[in-house]
Formats: sequence, C-alpha cells, structure tokens
Amino acid sequence: MRSISKLLGAEAATYSGSFVTSSAYRPSFLFHDSENHGAVREYLDYYHSICERGKYSMKEPMGTVYYDYKYFSESEINRSEYYDFLSRNNGKYAMGATIGLPRTSRGLCGIQQCAVHFSAKHGHPEAAKISVYEKLVPHLVRANLMRHQFGVTRNLVGELRSALDLIPSAIFGLTRDLTIKLLNSRAEQLLAVQDGVSTLRGKLRLLLPESQRRFADSILQFTDENSTPEGNHLLMPVERPSGKRSYILLATPAQLPAEYCDETLKNEVCFLVFVSDPASDLPGNPEYFGAAFGLTLAESRLALSMAEGASLKDYANKNRLSSETARWHLKNIFAKTDTRRQGELVRLFNSIILPVR
Repeated sequence: MRSISKLLGAEAATYSGSFVTSSAYRPSFLFHDSENHGAVREYLDYYHSICERGKYSMKEPMGTVYYDYKYFSESEINRSEYYDFLSRNNGKYAMGATIGLPRTSRGLCGIQQCAVHFSAKHGHPEAAKISVYEKLVPHLVRANLMRHQFGVTRNLVGELRSALDLIPSAIFGLTRDLTIKLLNSRAEQLLAVQDGVSTLRGKLRLLLPESQRRFADSILQFTDENSTPEGNHLLMPVERPSGKRSYILLATPAQLPAEYCDETLKNEVCFLVFVSDPASDLPGNPEYFGAAFGLTLAESRLALSMAEGASLKDYANKNRLSSETARWHLKNIFAKTDTRRQGELVRLFNSIILPVR
C-alpha cells in the first residue's frame, strides 16, 4: 500500500472489505499507511458505514477502476458529511477497484477493495494517474487471490494439526533426509520422554543403533522405486533403553515412490511415521471410541477395559457396579458395535484404536 501511495503521489492507500449490503460498506479489516491511527479507527467505526461509494462500486465489474468524480460532483462532495470528515483528516478524493469477490453464497465475507486516497492539496488524480492505477489493478487482483489462497491453506493446516492432536498415536511427517516437518502433540510428548525416539539436528532418530540402522535403511529403500519394502510400508518394534515394552513404528510413503524421487520435493513431507506405545497407561480415549460407535461414556469405559482383557466381573467390582448394571452396559455395547462376544470386541478395538495409539 505504501508503494502504491508513493507511486501515484497520494496521501494513503487502503486495502479493505467487506460489503454487507449494497448501500453500506462496513470493512471487516483495513490496512493503511496513514500515521493517524485514531482517524483510521474512526473511519472504520462510523464514517465508512455512511460512505455511498459502496453502492456504486458494487455495480462495477471486478477490476474496474472507479473514482469520486465518476459518481459525485464537486458540490456534492463538499456537502457530504463523509467527505467533510476526510478533509479534516488530510484526505478528500479517492479512486479504487474491487479486487476480490464474495466467497460465500450470502456474500458476507468478502468483497476486497484497494483504494488510493488523495488530499485536497493533491487534487483529484489526473488521467495519467488513473491510467497507471488501471495497469496495476490486474496485478492486485492476482495478489489478492494469492493472499486468499494462503489464508485457506493456513486454515487447512490448522485444522489438520487439530485433527492429528486428537489421535493418540505419535505422528511424524518427514522429508527424505528424515527432517521433521510435521508432528502432533503426542509426538512432542514422545520426544520429551527420550526413551527410544529422539531428534538429532531436527531429524527423527531412534536411540538404539540397531533400530536406527533398520529404520534408516528401510526409509532409503522408499526412495528407490525398484526396491520398495514389501507392502509399501515399514512395521517394526522400537526397543527402549528403559526396558519398557517396545514401541510399534509404522512408516509409509506420503506419495507414490516415483514422485518423491524428484529433487524438488526433498524438503516436502515424503513419509509419515506412526509410533504407538503398547505400554501406555492410557491405551485409548473413551470419548474417541464412544464417538465412533455412539457409546455412552460408561459404555466406552467398559468396552475399552474389556478390550484390554478385563472380565466383566473385575470391571464391575473395580467400579462398584452391580452385575446387572454391568451386563446391561455390555448388552448395549454388543448391539452398538455389532459384536457378540469379548473376542470380537477385542478385534474391533485393535482395528480402530491400536493403529492410532
């Protein structure tokens, strides 16, 4: 915005949006290069809402340059409360263009505009400046589209990270040289323990040499389409210096082998690594399991306990439930999960929970 102001010899330039109605322009955001922040805030809070530019600029195709003299005479400008406000704050005339259209069917999020503001001293922009601005507008339209796309990408990444944090498994996204580019909260916890899995200069590393060799060799094979590990994945135990039960590691390519041999993808996520901890004190999340099958919290806790090998009697005693209540919960669990006995429930538990523990 500052560069545009300087190029056109203007007072300021703004980037703003969005239209709520055709007669009122209520910006949801505004970037400016004026140092009078109070005036800009006043502009946002009140005066912009009574500006009539909106209902005219809404009629123009995207990319069309519009300016005050196109719609208002000098006498109308001088009589307007809005233009009087602009004059008090070293502004008067403006030209602008719509550089982005609404992104929803209701049109509530998004006509973006770029406007260039001139003081009374500058006068209304002459034809040469309008011509220069017309040449800039297509580039502004493309830049605005890129800005929107980056915003969408940021939102998707944020949603992805939130979703990954719901999974009890540690998840790592790795480049070809094992640099960690993505990890969920469980992975952060796993690294903090430093028991079998660690990092070295930002790269995923297994602490025991034999495990590290096998892991690195298998990952190297993923980059060779002629020697891809059987099944297109690696499944291996990861021994722990503490002597606790080994982690289970599953590594799989994030893309088809031929694609990530390309040198241009060396800094992208090429592999996904899932690490589960069979020795965890929290084998599953009752809410997670319950949501998958519509179980109540009480039913989820019983289902997970039985899937871990506890008997119905043991669970009832531990949780001070009558045998009738426990059997009633179990009957509901079997009905909702379409199982008939504890062995089937265990297999269902393993297929749903263990790969993401």
